[in-house]
Amino acid sequence: MTHHVEVTDTDLNRITAGFDKILSASGLAGIAIMLLLSGLVFGLTVSRYILRINIPGLFDAAIYALIVFPLLTAAYTLREGRHISVDVLTSSMSGKAKFLLNALVYLFASIFVVVLCWQGIIWLIDIVKNDVYTDGVFAIPKSILLGIMLFGSFLLLLQIYRVVASDLGSLSSELRGDASSKDSRYFWLPSFSFLAGLIAGVLIFVYVQPAVGIMVIGLVLLFSGMPVFLALGLIGVTGIYIVHGTSSLIQIPLTAYRAVSGFPLSCLPLFILGGLIMEGSGIAKDVFRFFEVWTGRFSTSTLMVTIAAGMIFCAISGSSSATTAVITGVAVPILISRGFDKGLSSGAVAASTVGTLIPPSIGYVVYCVLTGESIGQLFIAGLVPSFILFAFYFLYIFILGKVSPKSLYENRKVPEQGILERITWKDRILSLKTALWGLFTPILILGGIYLGVYTPTEASAVLVVYAIFLSIFIKKVKWNKIIEDTLRSAVIASMILCIISTAYMFALVISQLRVAHSLLAYMEAANLSAGMVLLIIFVILGILGLFLDAAAVKVITLPIFYPVAMAAGINGLWFGVFYGFCNEIGLLTPPVGMNLFVIKGVSDIPLRRIIRGCAPFLVIMTLTLIIIYIFPELVTWLPATIRRN
Repeated sequence: MTHHVEVTDTDLNRITAGFDKILSASGLAGIAIMLLLSGLVFGLTVSRYILRINIPGLFDAAIYALIVFPLLTAAYTLREGRHISVDVLTSSMSGKAKFLLNALVYLFASIFVVVLCWQGIIWLIDIVKNDVYTDGVFAIPKSILLGIMLFGSFLLLLQIYRVVASDLGSLSSELRGDASSKDSRYFWLPSFSFLAGLIAGVLIFVYVQPAVGIMVIGLVLLFSGMPVFLALGLIGVTGIYIVHGTSSLIQIPLTAYRAVSGFPLSCLPLFILGGLIMEGSGIAKDVFRFFEVWTGRFSTSTLMVTIAAGMIFCAISGSSSATTAVITGVAVPILISRGFDKGLSSGAVAASTVGTLIPPSIGYVVYCVLTGESIGQLFIAGLVPSFILFAFYFLYIFILGKVSPKSLYENRKVPEQGILERITWKDRILSLKTALWGLFTPILILGGIYLGVYTPTEASAVLVVYAIFLSIFIKKVKWNKIIEDTLRSAVIASMILCIISTAYMFALVISQLRVAHSLLAYMEAANLSAGMVLLIIFVILGILGLFLDAAAVKVITLPIFYPVAMAAGINGLWFGVFYGFCNEIGLLTPPVGMNLFVIKGVSDIPLRRIIRGCAPFLVIMTLTLIIIYIFPELVTWLPATIRRN
């Protein structure tokens, strides 16, 4: 007798709700790991400098926390829609075409996660059989760490299949609702183009030129809307399989493990956490008020205050997008209420929030992790170019106010001066007292790194503890707000660390295909100067910046361009600052320009006006880049004076 088990909608809803609870638990685990990581690194700092002892195991425990964090939280981050993807093409598609393409894209993405789980299980069985332990004072069975990573990978795979099922269900509903329309007959075209592009890339890889083929596959995956970390992982799986076969796929879980097992990388999630906690405490408003009170009431003061406040808060948060959202919300309403031109107002905000240029910078951390350069030295290297850039910003606003004062205002109409707020010295002292905590933060972090008091990783833990202390005891922020900010930071950190993990897989394929070696050979044959090499890289990064996110540009291009730059005799720290400028230009360049959309989303200013307002500041950024090329000592001198621990 055959028994049929019928699965009802109620059963499916229960399963889905149960899975969501597991994902939410993984998000809470991310909060716990972030706070644990902060405590461990801060404990290392205190034991080293105050107690003058070395507590065994803290260093190892911090690394273990970092290893399990990205994959454990990856599925939760995907459910929340926070993984970076390139939606330039997919955003304009109809519902039917988008649903089918998205289902197909995620189905292909699952191949990478299946390989990660499959090869991870093989590796897990091997280390259990051989009873392998981690290295270090606090040694634990390696199977524990790998088991948690595999659990996270399995959750990610289930979440991907849930996305596929959801899109196919939505497609089916739309087709039943409107099966006769012309759009319904041709909705398959984007999916067909996606498959054709992948097939073309594979054929080019096998029969023409592997390096060109892998680039074609990569571009097809990225522009299909696949999350960047899944696209890079799938490129890694594809390249390794075609070149070496199934036997070499064990490199996928090995690379995922090793990519995030470096202690210096732990500063990345901690800088994000510290910055978001300080953002949530209202520090940006205090800093803005401080500059406004102390700069007086001349015509351009509010614009200059916006730029100064953005500069300070960038040095706190280390993230362009986070700072852009905060400063837009604080400054743009004030600027518009005082009659300033909306385009110029948004341009001033965009210019002031170049987070990857002002240390401590998440972009600089990613660069150093991918290249092996010193994080602390690159932080210091970015100071002088940042000061030069902001000096030009202030000069531009000042000259504009003198030469064409009407251009500062909306419709070139200078508002009538009403009764100005009377600023007393009591107001100034009060604003200084309120903003002092925020103004002191860059000094605390960068001063400590420069003087050799602590490393960048230790500085990130100091920032987190300082931010929590400031929020609880000074700003009287509730703990639930801090937990909320910690969850936000966990999601952002998970996204970036997942990209870094799969970027190593992509770099592995690029290395095995000897792409950088081929470029070096071409450069030598063409007898290209260092300046010409930089110009070519600048143009390529500029083109990629039109369509791709800054993080994606870094992880895709650095494995290729960094060896080329080193062979051309370019200083690694200078090249890091150069990359930062190129990435920030990309963040303000249409059609993608993430910060443009952040400003539009917060302020609702028309995008064309935002783009027009940003144009002069993009010119200033390019001019500053030319200056540091002519005078490279502006970048390299200060890091040479840094004190080492």
